[in-house]
Amino acid sequence: MISRDKIKGCFLLGACGDALGAPLEGIKDLETIIAAHGNSGLQNIIEFKNVYDSGKDFPPGRITDDTTMTMTTAAAMLLAKDVTDWKELRGLLWQGYLNWGQHQEDGAPLAKKIDASMQWPDNAKNFWFYCGAGRGTIAALMQDEPGTVDKPLDYDCLIRGKETKGPNPGCGGMMRVAPLALLDLSAEKIFELGCDSAALTHGHPEAFVATGAVALLIHYAAKDVDMAEAVQKTAEVLRKYENKPDYAAGIDKALKALALAEKAATEKPGDLQVMDRLPREMGYDNPFLATPVLLQTAYALLSSPTKPDAAGIKSTLALSVSHSGDSDSVGAIVGNVLGTRYGTNIIPKDWLSTLVQRADIEKMADDLSDIIAPDVKVRPRKLPKFCL
Repeated sequence: MISRDKIKGCFLLGACGDALGAPLEGIKDLETIIAAHGNSGLQNIIEFKNVYDSGKDFPPGRITDDTTMTMTTAAAMLLAKDVTDWKELRGLLWQGYLNWGQHQEDGAPLAKKIDASMQWPDNAKNFWFYCGAGRGTIAALMQDEPGTVDKPLDYDCLIRGKETKGPNPGCGGMMRVAPLALLDLSAEKIFELGCDSAALTHGHPEAFVATGAVALLIHYAAKDVDMAEAVQKTAEVLRKYENKPDYAAGIDKALKALALAEKAATEKPGDLQVMDRLPREMGYDNPFLATPVLLQTAYALLSSPTKPDAAGIKSTLALSVSHSGDSDSVGAIVGNVLGTRYGTNIIPKDWLSTLVQRADIEKMADDLSDIIAPDVKVRPRKLPKFCL
């Protein structure tokens, strides 16, 4: 059974990676990042300005959609009578994402789809605020019902003035899956749960398979498996689904991404230039899609020290965010995995002190721990009379 400290580490370091990467998201060339933050990349959590081209400025440590959706996933799990019952959980997740989505740009119409009779934890509502949702996620939530692996959401609509089509190949499922990956289930069940949860909104095979892969990386981290072995074990599980039609195309891309990450990390680990060009090397012009995010996540994890201290964590997270792709999502996911692997003691103290919603995140971790990692109370032994 997973420890409470690993759950808290997963949530807190994931949030730190999110906040670290947020100011870099949208910077389209690595040279600009290096010029501003040095050859090692950004290692300090700073403010970010003109957020999402909205003209708004956010303070250092403000979390984005990556963490707020992760906390919404956790909140849905808190409402479930049986957290492993997917039929119940999928409806709770959908409702949670609707509640979150109504606060995003162009998300107001989602309010009419919300079940007002549901009693959400007060702490969940602290994460439902404007924080830069992807257009594809909002478009998916506009549909009549959630998608599935075998029946993905297919749509063509205008979101924020741009045509948005499904099935969605983005990373929106990957960044919110961490709480589900912490459940005490088999590796195959964790993979399928990750895929199913992503397909609610992100029904492209590359999107839901990459989410399943991230769930596996967190699953193995919870079992204290080192990153190189975790990537190998993840690939082994993926190969079991190669011949399943719904999964096949996504499995092929995910396996190629993991293999390329392994090759790059073996030849030149921890290099910002390598990190930045990996998506293009695999043939992707858009680094914000699910497969490039998986590729960069795996490379950062494989580049991390086997016994990191806070400085090693800073270096790895700086690598995970200092590129021209989806900086906050890769940072959040890498933080989720390493936080699960090493717990809270490894998180840089200055990052924790800067994190705006640290208390809210810790409470969510504690509440979820009560369900999936309850404290084991040891009964005192009754001594025989001759020992008294």
